[in-house]
Amino acid sequence: MPSKSRLSIRIVFYFFVTVLLFCIVETGARVFEYFGPRTFVFKKFDPVLGLSLIPGKSGIHRRCYDGFVSINSHGLRDAPRTLKKEPGVFRIGVFGDSLIEGMHVSPKQVSTRRLEAKLNSRVSDVSWEVLNFSVSGYGTIQEYLRYLQDGKKFDLDLIVLFLTDNDLENNLPGGGPDGNLYGTPTIKIDGEQHTFHYPEKPRLHDTFSLLMEASAALRFAYKFYFHYLATSKVKGVPHILGFPIVFSLLDPQHDDGLYAWKTGEYVLSLLAREVRKDGAEMILVHSGYNIYDPSDEIKTLAEDYRRKTGHQVDFTYGTKRLTKWAENEKVPVFNFGLFVHDYYKKEGLSPGDLSYSCDSHFNPEGHNVIAEFLFDKVTSVDPLNRLQAAVDK
Repeated sequence: MPSKSRLSIRIVFYFFVTVLLFCIVETGARVFEYFGPRTFVFKKFDPVLGLSLIPGKSGIHRRCYDGFVSINSHGLRDAPRTLKKEPGVFRIGVFGDSLIEGMHVSPKQVSTRRLEAKLNSRVSDVSWEVLNFSVSGYGTIQEYLRYLQDGKKFDLDLIVLFLTDNDLENNLPGGGPDGNLYGTPTIKIDGEQHTFHYPEKPRLHDTFSLLMEASAALRFAYKFYFHYLATSKVKGVPHILGFPIVFSLLDPQHDDGLYAWKTGEYVLSLLAREVRKDGAEMILVHSGYNIYDPSDEIKTLAEDYRRKTGHQVDFTYGTKRLTKWAENEKVPVFNFGLFVHDYYKKEGLSPGDLSYSCDSHFNPEGHNVIAEFLFDKVTSVDPLNRLQAAVDK
């Protein structure tokens, strides 16, 4: 009997010690979060898209950047919007990933909000709205499904698809965000037919989300874990401006690279045709899958790749493929990556001046550069006839 009592006392003692230690760690994490890096839960599992933003959420998202996240009632990283478009309004929907989502800056500094302000101040014939449908980690499959699920509701006149450095990889199984909390839809293509496979909700999603919502310590623990997942995928891979160089996507003979390209182009074609069917227009903007003025180090790595695989790296392969796709689909395509490369030279900037020291995402000046680029392209493709139609409505 005494031994059972001692065992019970030990269990109670260890329980209270564990609770006390957690309280100490949690208190320290909350103090650290108050003064230093800070974030909160603003994403959720989505049965079609894998993940989406939680409507109505807002809060500080801070590291070496001072971001503030605000999600409107429709689950967009955007200002409040109505589904119905007012007469005389020309609506643009921008679909992309974290580059356009802009969680690392304040809401009014995001490129889409800056673009809307520039259009309304410089082109006064019509009222402009630029809606931001972008979500970090999205590939072209999710951007297409996002248009079907959400974009169609808003009566868009022009769709801008922003293809960035990792979008093609995110289309592939296992290429998206953390599968312990979210998921990634995939596509199976059979000739002219296709089938989408939607993700299953991870069993621990609700529990993890609830715990991270309540605990600063667990939020930090997950951030470290997510950072480990992201870095382990590209461990040993060379980088440019913080982005990994995936030579297989610059290799016209690599099976995996070709599969990624064909999948991406197929989904882009689905989007372009769906947009036209809805009476809207589309433009494609791309950044990545090209290396401009490769350094001696990059050339050496490319030569090592050639010796190992027998395949030659094509540093402008992305532009060639996307230009050919655009010609076939009759969609205007614009190279933001080359624009930024030339912008650095023209302004005398160093690589990384448009991004953060602790993160490769664009800072407020970088978002302004995106907005200026998009302003030039949106107004140059003119849908002048569509603009006039919007004014006449």
